[in-house]
Amino acid sequence: MKRNLVIVLVGLLCVGLGATASLAQVEERTFALKADGLVSVENSEGNTTIHAWEQDEVRMVTIRKGRGSDKIVIIIDASEDYLKIETEYPRFSWFQRARVNYELWVPEGATVKAESSSGDLLIEGQRSDVRVVTLN
Repeated sequence: MKRNLVIVLVGLLCVGLGATASLAQVEERTFALKADGLVSVENSEGNTTIHAWEQDEVRMVTIRKGRGSDKIVIIIDASEDYLKIETEYPRFSWFQRARVNYELWVPEGATVKAESSSGDLLIEGQRSDVRVVTLN
């Protein structure tokens, strides 16, 4: 009887952790940016995808995933000349794989600077300077 109870509790714990980890918070924002502006993105844990488009604005979609993702801080500094996005991750325990994934559409003539250490980084269609820093 004790063994069955332990198995059931472990199973419920796994299901609960899996359900929490699969929840995602999606947010979309738009920023005005000159066609030759600068976009800088720093995201150490999540994936970052940057697409070029023919509009003088940046569309940013953020997807927060994982347990504790609400504790991740996204810092945005924006003007019509630049957009700087920084992601600050708190210290998580080994089982909390919280992260923020970014998908951005930026003017095709904008300079892009992207930094990542543990996530995938994809930049496509840019017709201006692209600077990439990967640490992992």
